Parts: sequence; C-alpha cells; structure tokens
Amino acid sequence: MIENIYGRLAAAVALTLLSFLLSGPVRADLLSFEEVYRYDAGEADSKLSCRALSLLEVKKLLLERLGTYIESTSRVTDFQLSSDEVTTLSAGIVKTEILSEQWDGRTYTLIARLQADPEEVNRLVAEIAGRDRKRQELRQLEDLNREGQERISQLRAEMTAIQGDKERKQQELRQLEELNRDGQQRLDRLKEEMAAIQNDRDRKQEELAQLEKLNQDGLERLNQLKDQMVLIQNDMLTANQDYRQAARLLASWGAYEQGLKEMREKRFAEAVASFSLAVEGHPSADSYLWRSKAFRKAGDSRRALDDLEQALRLDPKIAEAYFLRGQILREGGEKKQGLAEIRKAASLGHGKARLWLKAKGK
Repeated sequence: MIENIYGRLAAAVALTLLSFLLSGPVRADLLSFEEVYRYDAGEADSKLSCRALSLLEVKKLLLERLGTYIESTSRVTDFQLSSDEVTTLSAGIVKTEILSEQWDGRTYTLIARLQADPEEVNRLVAEIAGRDRKRQELRQLEDLNREGQERISQLRAEMTAIQGDKERKQQELRQLEELNRDGQQRLDRLKEEMAAIQNDRDRKQEELAQLEKLNQDGLERLNQLKDQMVLIQNDMLTANQDYRQAARLLASWGAYEQGLKEMREKRFAEAVASFSLAVEGHPSADSYLWRSKAFRKAGDSRRALDDLEQALRLDPKIAEAYFLRGQILREGGEKKQGLAEIRKAASLGHGKARLWLKAKGK
C-alpha cells in the first residue's frame, strides 16, 4: 500500500517538484531528506538520458522518504490517494534541489535534497483522511438508502399481492353467497316437491282404504300394493337395480327358452341367435352349452368348441360338455383326444358316454 502511494506521488508531483528547484533560505523547522542515486549507463544511453533517468529515480526515492515519514507520524495507514489528493499533499513540499551531479562516462551520480513543512504535511494528510471517512459514510448512507428503497419496493409488492388476494376472497365470498341463494331456492323447491309427494301418498292411502271397503276380494291385491309401497319407500335404488337385473334375467331366460324351441324345430341358425341373446343377458354355462349344440348342428364346429370351452370354464363338472367335445373332436379326425374327452364325461356319470364306450368296447 505504501509503495502504491509513493508511486502515485512520484507520477503526480514530478512536474510540481521541478518548480521548486530554485534555491532559497532554509527554515530551521523544515524536514530535510537527501538521497544519492547512481545510474550505470548502457550501450544506448547518453549523458542526457542518464541524467533524465537519474532525476526521476532520485525524486522517487525522496518521495518514498516523505511517505515513510507521513506513515510514521500521522498514524494514517492503508488508504489510497487520488490525483487531486497527491496535488494537495505536494503543497506541503517547500523546496527540492540538486546538490551535485557527476558523470564519468559510465556512471551518472546525482545527490538531491527535499524539504517539507511537517505541520503542513500532517494537516494535509489529516484532511485527506477526513475526506475518506466522509466518503465511507456517504457510501454507507447510499447502501442504507438502496436497502430502504428495495424494502419499500418489496412492501409495495406485498401490499399489491395482499390487495389482489383480498379482491379474490371477496369474489369467492360473492360466489358462495350466490351458491347459498341457489341452494336455498333448490331446498325450497324440494320441500314443495316432498309436500306434493306426501299429498299424493295420502291420496293413494285414501284410495286404498276405499278399495278395501268396496271389495273384500281385492284384499290380496291391496296387501301386495302395501308391500310394494314399503319396498319403494325403504330402498328405491335397490328396487331399481333389482328391476334391471330381473329384466336382464327375464330377457335371457326368454331367449334361452326360444332357443330350445328352435332346436326342437331344427331351426339351428335361429337357435344360435337366441342362445347368443341368452349369453349376452346372463352368460351361464348352460347357455354356452346349448349354443355349442346349435353351432354344431349349424355346421360350425370351431365355434361349438369355443363355447364348450367357456361352459367348462364356468362349470368344470358339466359331463355333457366333455361328451359333446369328444364327439366333435372325433368327427374332426382327432380320435385319441376325442376318446379322452368321452371317458372324462363317463367318469362324471354321463349315461350316454358310458353306453357309447360300452358299445365301442372302449
């Protein structure tokens, strides 16, 4: 740090020192520094170039001596000097003079003296240090101001967010109020509908009482109506589900019965369609078995085997399915596998399978 100060002092006040080269009377209270500098000339140096370089170096040495004094007496350390501060500090220099010069053709020897007012130098250094403290305080104030502005911006953003959240909550509150109004209106309508239903129920009960009085023969029907009313009131959803399931079962059973009729009438294609409706409504092992028989009669052995597979998957103990599959396999040339299926049917108690094995000697 000291070398930096000295270097900047040397660069800034070099021209200033030249103005003090004239001699004058020496005050007893002035500081005085002397330096000797020797410059060994190179091959390209002349006397003039050696003198110019020597002047610069000896001035630098004198300024270093002055800097050392400043550091040791003013207690001002570790600070930088600007060019304006160097100019200010140079005002404390009273006189700079060259005491002697010698040139022997190879070495240039220069002796110089610098004189300075110590009180003025210390006053100027203290003034510069005070400026540094004020600049530091100014930077601190600027930092505080910048932090304050940032905090203000942050608070403004938070206030904006709070205002936006408040508006959103007010909007949600209005929506909830509208929903509450709609709900209250819906509740009122439901109450009116329930009252109408209750009135209708009362009317039906009155009609039921009149029917009981008018005709004792209708007592059984009236009891059925009572039971139905109780079931409807207790579990409407269950009744609806049961109705759908019953409808499917009835439709499936009707299709199944129709298929059996068509089989008896040897209308095998129509029987396939009827049994398909039965399988769709209620996929039971029986429905698959009879559709397999219809497929076989209609000449579609592959689909017949597929339906037998489904029937046995649902009920592995249907002996007739094994017997029918054995017959179809044998008709297709798979004698050995067909025989195994017929034996399986016989083992499950199928009478036709046993008679067939006995007749074939198997």
